[in-house]
Amino acid sequence: MMTRAFLAARAGVSVSSIDKYEDGTALPTVENLQKLSRVLGTSADWLVDLVPEDPARPIGPECESLIKRYNDLSDEQRQTVADLVGVMADRRSGDTA
Repeated sequence: MMTRAFLAARAGVSVSSIDKYEDGTALPTVENLQKLSRVLGTSADWLVDLVPEDPARPIGPECESLIKRYNDLSDEQRQTVADLVGVMADRRSGDTA
């Protein structure tokens, strides 16, 4: 099992940053996301739930454009996007709690 301290040290980020990423109070920069994905042996897309259902199917240009625009947002703007997507997903699934 990998500890937060080990992950933080290997990725070159603080333990408090890892804690914030995990509890959703902050989002990693693109650079930190890339560092974390390398240490964890996975893609940055997988870490932020952008991997399509069929991993063999590449992400299309529309999604790539959205990702690039998202990466240019401030942390506060990213949180707003995450909140909005959460509300929309809840509504779609019928969960309004």
